[in-house]
Amino acid sequence: MYAHNLFLLALTALSAMNNAKEVRFPVKKNYGPITRKHKSHVDGELLFELTNEAYYYSVDVVLGSNNQTITALLDTGSSDLWVPGVDSSGVNACESYLEKAGYYSARNTTEVFTEIQTIEGNCNSSGTFDPSKSTTFKKEKPNIPLYDVYGDYTFAEGYWGSDTLYVNGIQVDSLLFGVAEISNSSSVCGISFIYDESSYANFSIADNSSTGNVPLIYLNTSADDAFTYKNLPYIIKDQGLVDRVSYSLFLNYLNAIDGDLLFGSIDTKKYKDNLSTIPLVNIYPEIYNNPSQFSVTLQGIGFVDEHGNTKTFNQQFIPAVVDSGTSDLRVPNELLDIIVDNLNATYNEDLVSYTVQCPTDDEMYKGAFVMQFGGENYFFPYANFVAPFDDDTCMLQILSSEASFAVLGDVVLSSLYVVYDLENYEISFARANYDGADSSDIQRIPPANTTIDLATKAPGYSSTWVSNPATLTSGGDIFNQSTSVKNPWASTPTKYMNPSLTTTNDSATTSVSSSGTAAGYSTDNVASMNSGSTTISSSSKSSSKSKNGANAVGFSFVGLLAALFV
Repeated sequence: MYAHNLFLLALTALSAMNNAKEVRFPVKKNYGPITRKHKSHVDGELLFELTNEAYYYSVDVVLGSNNQTITALLDTGSSDLWVPGVDSSGVNACESYLEKAGYYSARNTTEVFTEIQTIEGNCNSSGTFDPSKSTTFKKEKPNIPLYDVYGDYTFAEGYWGSDTLYVNGIQVDSLLFGVAEISNSSSVCGISFIYDESSYANFSIADNSSTGNVPLIYLNTSADDAFTYKNLPYIIKDQGLVDRVSYSLFLNYLNAIDGDLLFGSIDTKKYKDNLSTIPLVNIYPEIYNNPSQFSVTLQGIGFVDEHGNTKTFNQQFIPAVVDSGTSDLRVPNELLDIIVDNLNATYNEDLVSYTVQCPTDDEMYKGAFVMQFGGENYFFPYANFVAPFDDDTCMLQILSSEASFAVLGDVVLSSLYVVYDLENYEISFARANYDGADSSDIQRIPPANTTIDLATKAPGYSSTWVSNPATLTSGGDIFNQSTSVKNPWASTPTKYMNPSLTTTNDSATTSVSSSGTAAGYSTDNVASMNSGSTTISSSSKSSSKSKNGANAVGFSFVGLLAALFV
């Protein structure tokens, strides 16, 4: 996903952190409710315990003088930290959303009751922050509201404040962050570029007559109160903890219980073969001078079956956002049509998802999607992209991005070791080594003006996306006329290749009401807003910020925009 927030930090415990060998976040993943984990300072390493809920990676932070614990989604597709707040009456941001959107007065349907449980669960799972209980909290920037909006229609609206942050025994004073007064989401901690922060994007609201005067959000980076701040990756470097604004991410296989995030370092045990570097591309040149998110050039996509037979689906350059906050693969509509046609997938109205006949073990474990970056092909097990619905039907974890770019979520990233270089606007890929999950060989990333010895430029480094093709068509050849290709995952133990345990598709979330009347807004307005959804998705970043309940409320979000932001 894509999001936004603020980090202005003054560290008071630098002496403890400066002795750390690396700034490390051990990633913990599960598929049930978020399990809170204790954090520790072990062997001189700064450790963050993270959990995953249906491809939801999170980190625990402790805020305030009374140590209020918040579990925040860790998101490479956004840049801000914000937390659900509690007001003076004890009402939290999720409850405020449900009240203002009309849910509490419309409990008479199963759909509404389910939606109430889902939204309330967002605050219950992430925890809430009560400023009145912290003697060190200070409200900041009273004339600049918090607006964080994501591509899946989740949002946070509130104010800015500062307080003490505690992480693994380290104290960070005067941290500026967002406190949501109204939200249909749980907390987010974004670690992308500073120009992806909501304080700079400065979301504003305008009535658009073409959509029935439904308020739409637009970027306003030239506003007087637009600003950037040093968020987590940047402040870590500023404090001398790392030499470059960078980090590496190893998500491990999809059903694993842990992974690893390292700031300013690379773990050579976590990948196979070589790290290959490609440049980021700027998909918003009319707004930003440099890339504002981790967008790379997808040079083609195809498939290799269990027998090694190859098929190229498309070989036109399109941008693709590398986003740990999205669970699935999302592609432009035309490319989605090409893929599902080649897979003989059909659209299931009830599941709101494309489905295929569940593949055999050989098809699932030895077949793979193939994507080309920098002139090199990377393989992604077919098992990652199918989720069983019943014995015969599997849901395809490939959706429309509703935009001209693709979004590479966890079904892709779990097969890769990824190094994010925010100073040189580059990213490096290597095939993930699942056998190396329990071992480490940490190498510090040198300053930005120094070459990373562990990575080399991809052979197609300079072949990048410049503009979108007029139309996306099938065909091409990313396999260089090879009719039989060896899939490197084909010999991987199947314990690493189990299909997703989760059968819930993010896009299959039930609407609150077919009539759209629960929040007092007509379906006409809903349709208008939905028709403009790409405005929000593309301008507010591409991340879906996928997690349980994230998709919840398309039409009531429209209602809130009308009720709250005008």
